[in-house]
Amino acid sequence: MSRVISIVEMILMLTFAWGLDYWVNLLRKDALASLNFIPLVWGITAANLLIAVIWVYLAWLILRRNASSRWVSIAYFLVGLLVTILV
Repeated sequence: MSRVISIVEMILMLTFAWGLDYWVNLLRKDALASLNFIPLVWGITAANLLIAVIWVYLAWLILRRNASSRWVSIAYFLVGLLVTILV
């Protein structure tokens, strides 16, 4: 059950990252139209901080809940991190 929870949480993380990327792109389009770049800068900063906090939480959760070895937990985490960054 804990492996399913880990995979579901990684999928939720990918969805959340996609949503934040979409939001930042909307802020970028608005900034280019209005020439007010302050919301864009704060939006990018907030999105990066949210992703970092969620990744730390997800790493802690995977390392605590996964009943298999620590190496498998680390592999789950690194694959999810790379997929989120590269997508």
